[in-house]
Amino acid sequence: MRVALAGGGTAGHVEPALSVAFQLLDSNVADLESIVFLGSKTGLENSLVPANGFRLETVATFAMPRKVNLDLIKLPFRLWAARRAAVEILKSNKVEVLVGFGGYVSVPAYLAAIQLRIPFIVHEANAKPGIANKIFARFATRAVDTVPGSIKGALTLGIPIKREIKNLNREELRSKSRNELGLSSSGRVLLVFGGSQGAEQINKAISGFSDLLLENQISVIHVVGPNNLAHYQSRSHANGSRYLVMGYMSNMQVGYAASDLVLCRAGALTVAELSAIGLPAIFVPYPIGNGEQELNAAHLISVGAALLVPNHLCTASNLAEIVLPIFKDSSRLMQMSTAGRNTRKIDAAKNMVRLIQEVCS
Repeated sequence: MRVALAGGGTAGHVEPALSVAFQLLDSNVADLESIVFLGSKTGLENSLVPANGFRLETVATFAMPRKVNLDLIKLPFRLWAARRAAVEILKSNKVEVLVGFGGYVSVPAYLAAIQLRIPFIVHEANAKPGIANKIFARFATRAVDTVPGSIKGALTLGIPIKREIKNLNREELRSKSRNELGLSSSGRVLLVFGGSQGAEQINKAISGFSDLLLENQISVIHVVGPNNLAHYQSRSHANGSRYLVMGYMSNMQVGYAASDLVLCRAGALTVAELSAIGLPAIFVPYPIGNGEQELNAAHLISVGAALLVPNHLCTASNLAEIVLPIFKDSSRLMQMSTAGRNTRKIDAAKNMVRLIQEVCS
């Protein structure tokens, strides 16, 4: 079976597509030569997809203009060119089915599939769907969501996550992961990240009370984002094996296994991964957008697996009052972990492959 997977820009769009690709291989439904990724020219897929051994074809993408300007006038021409490029990619690869995971690149991919009459599946990870998936789900062969009711008539299958994370045993790998990262093996560990590009509000807040964390024997893995590494790296050098600063963490399973608590944004993929492994979290939803991150985290918060801190309240003093008591209460950490694991859906990739086979039959 020849399959195209479209999605790009951030890890939240690319990683689920990669998980489906590996499941296609594991299920002997497709081989490396029959899987092609459609991505943008600048997104994270340009490093992640080739690094995992898959082929990537790119098309020009663009943001939807928010006001009447020259970009809006150029939009139809740009969209036409991107659709044409996507058509050529699908035709040259003799694609039999397309799966879209969102992001700007999905739009020309969906249009190309419609033109070529290729069956396509829309996968929506967020509790509140993006505009592209919301529109094209109406024309798709099948639509899939993560939160029931996000897309009318969709199957609720969850988010495909990496095998290394889905099967992660944090307890067994904790000591090994801390050694791998160069962290002290004793005490608690807080993992802090803000998505693939970092989050300045979270970075500033955690930096503001890091000394208090270290005084309480709490080590920190601080993933600051590639563009912020130089600014925050001096703190890592000053605190040896207790404060690790990284620009980007490609092996998140190691960070998860080493940690006892996470402070992060509430992207759909992150929420799914933390649920799968039962890692307690404090979510600081991204304040810009359509409010999907708060909705993504809602279920884990409702069952007691996570807490929510609004972005405008993400300050050093507020976080100190929340984080330190949790670390001092082992039973609460255990309860949060159990509650998270009880919500997990770890068969999404397998179910997506079954659906791909179904729409091609």
